[in-house]
Amino acid sequence: MSLKFKFKYLYYFVFFVTLISYFFPNIHFLLSYKMQLLYTLFLLLLLYLFSQGRINLDNNHKSAYFFLIFWIIYSLITYFWALNKDFVIITTFRYLVNFIIFFIIMESCDNYKQSSKFMIFFYIILLIYTIIAFWEIITWNHLPTSSFTQRNVISFIPTGPFFNQNNFAWIITLLLPFIIFSDKYFNYRFMYIISSLLLFIILVIFMLQGARIAIMIMLVELFIYFIFFQKMKKKIFIIFILFFIFFFINAKFPNEVNLIKAKSIDEILSLSKEDESYRLESMETRIILIHHAIEMCFDSYLFGIGSGNFVENMNYERTITTSGIKDAHNFIFELVATNGFFLTLFFAISILVISIKLLIRARKVDNRNKYLLYSAGISLLFFIPASAMPSSILQYHCHWVVLSYIYSLYSISSRAN
Repeated sequence: MSLKFKFKYLYYFVFFVTLISYFFPNIHFLLSYKMQLLYTLFLLLLLYLFSQGRINLDNNHKSAYFFLIFWIIYSLITYFWALNKDFVIITTFRYLVNFIIFFIIMESCDNYKQSSKFMIFFYIILLIYTIIAFWEIITWNHLPTSSFTQRNVISFIPTGPFFNQNNFAWIITLLLPFIIFSDKYFNYRFMYIISSLLLFIILVIFMLQGARIAIMIMLVELFIYFIFFQKMKKKIFIIFILFFIFFFINAKFPNEVNLIKAKSIDEILSLSKEDESYRLESMETRIILIHHAIEMCFDSYLFGIGSGNFVENMNYERTITTSGIKDAHNFIFELVATNGFFLTLFFAISILVISIKLLIRARKVDNRNKYLLYSAGISLLFFIPASAMPSSILQYHCHWVVLSYIYSLYSISSRAN
């Protein structure tokens, strides 16, 4: 066995173990942020040995690397005016890990053939997630990492490997397009059946979680897929099958169906009513948090209050208006508050532009790779609204795996065109 083959085997093993740990964050959190950085640097060293020092630096790579390096440097600069300087250091370390993840995936996923492995990887992750969620719903038990387990609360609401249901719904939503388009990409009949069942279970999960944003995003994505990517015969067949499944389940499991109906109706009605719950069931509370984020941005002359310092700046006068809630509950507005208006604006515009370009380029591709681009474009298009579900995502890295993969597809499609 050659030395190069050994490095290749070791690299891919460590690479995918690392990616899996990001999607099961409480496993990853067993390491301190310094150890996370050292571990990621070790993976970077393996990449260097495996690639023999060859780095792809086309224009797309350079522009992305430049922006992320600027983001890290700017984050460090905010140290000088932040209230909690330790949080700036910790958050900057996390940004650095995100950049290394981005770099490694960009270098490891350099063509459509390598990209297909990620499609399979995301599919397996979601399959594991739904198995865990189904177990939680049936048994009313949860993993040790769940807030329900830690607070000794008995509940059927699935939280998966995350602390709460909002975080769980968020990452599932980011991966949804890769499941929706999987049958088109792999073109296997059994894949269509498995994916349909998987999507149905995910919709039930969202309903039980009361994840209104996730439900709306999923329904829009399914509507787009149904209208633009299905032939008329298949549309009629799908409608017939859905009615058959509904009536069958309603007849066999009437109590469970009534529970889901009641939960869904409560969530729909709650969109138009006020709720002062600490659990942030009120849309008005989210709007107040956005107002505070904008206020913090202007207080800092649009430069941001300092990385990781949103909670620190939620003083008594502010928290009393949000029923004690201190987290931003919106990724973009948390960035606006902590890293400033200009950096966030560039980031948000980049997401929108890249998603649109991916969808345009997908129309020009005449093979199955176009479904990779459609999946990536739609996932990125709904990234910002989906990221309004968790209280904060700055401590996670799983979304950066998704973003890195999407940008790698953007880079590959640029060279192809």
